[in-house]
Amino acid sequence: SEVVGCMFITNFGLTLIPHENSQAKVSVPSGMIQTIENLSKSLPTKKKKAERSFALRIFCKDMRIVKLRFVETKLKPRIVIELLTRYKRLPTTELFCFYFAATPYNISGWGIYDTGREYTRQGIPCEEWRISSVNINYEACDSYPNLLASPCTASEELLRASAAYRSRGRLPALCWRHSGNKATITRASQPRVGLAARRSVEDETLVAQILAATPNAKELYILDARPR
Repeated sequence: SEVVGCMFITNFGLTLIPHENSQAKVSVPSGMIQTIENLSKSLPTKKKKAERSFALRIFCKDMRIVKLRFVETKLKPRIVIELLTRYKRLPTTELFCFYFAATPYNISGWGIYDTGREYTRQGIPCEEWRISSVNINYEACDSYPNLLASPCTASEELLRASAAYRSRGRLPALCWRHSGNKATITRASQPRVGLAARRSVEDETLVAQILAATPNAKELYILDARPR
């Protein structure tokens, strides 16, 4: 289909943006260009001079064929062909996915996220929740933050017992708390029940305390996110 618009050539590709229907934009990445054919040679000389026009046909590696016709332009087909040919031979390291990058940070990535600051943003500590240091040295769980939010009624001993009952020590811990209705989301790994269907009074107590620490909740929904 024919599209009339403005063409942009960058070192990342060719883009044709229509004047009217923006949904019909044509984009050809520089790495997808296979060959470029100058069709101006087939046009009558008088017509080319009168309209100052020329035409190109681009064969793409994804089986597309894009035909470009330039009318009333001072551009020369040689210039367009040279630009497209130069950029289609760019080294891999200069492709857009490698070339474009955000401004590098001057700070350590380990300091971008601060667990204590995140809990403060969620309004913790509060009447129902406190910040526990049971995992301060990552002794309870090496894949959890060093600070955990737990119900105020849960003791450190209770949290350690719950961690021992959960896979990889991932005891039920707060992830998110709504500042308005105080709804919460907690996460945990599966319990280590074993073949004997072992239970843990401390773990069950902690789950009940999580429900009690959510004032407007009458029941607790447990979602199993493990793959089948």
